[in-house]
Amino acid sequence: MYRTEHEVDVTEVAGAGAAGGLAGGLLAAGARLASGFEVVADEVGLYDSSRERTWWSRGGFLDEQSFEGKVVGGSPRWRGGRGPVLAVAGQLYDGAERRIDAVSLVDRFGEERAMADALACIEEVVGERLAVLARG
Repeated sequence: MYRTEHEVDVTEVAGAGAAGGLAGGLLAAGARLASGFEVVADEVGLYDSSRERTWWSRGGFLDEQSFEGKVVGGSPRWRGGRGPVLAVAGQLYDGAERRIDAVSLVDRFGEERAMADALACIEEVVGERLAVLARG
C-alpha cells in the first residue's frame, strides 16, 4: 500500500517492520527513522559526557529485539569495551544475558517482590555491582 499510494517501499528500510506498521506510515509521511539509542543519546547529551562513566539501562524485559537500535543495545557499542554496562530488567528472554551483563529481577527476587518493590530491587542490584566495581 505504501509503495503504490505514497511511492515509499518500506520493505527495504531497516526498522520499518515486516509489514510497515507505524514506522512505515511515518516514512510515507516523510519522516526519518532513527534508532532509539541515538534519539536518547542526543536528548541526554550522552556524546558530550565522559566515556569513563558506567552506564546502566533497565526495562520491563530484555530479549533479542532489545539490542536492535534500543538503548540497552547501543550502550555497550558506545562504551566500546571501556567499562561495564549492566541491564536490570524484570525478566530476561532469548538468552539476552549472553549479550550483556544482565540481571532479572523476577529470577533474583521472585515475581511478587520484583513487581511490588521494583525500585528497592533495582537499588540493591546496582548497589552490589557498584561495590564490586569499587573493589576491583
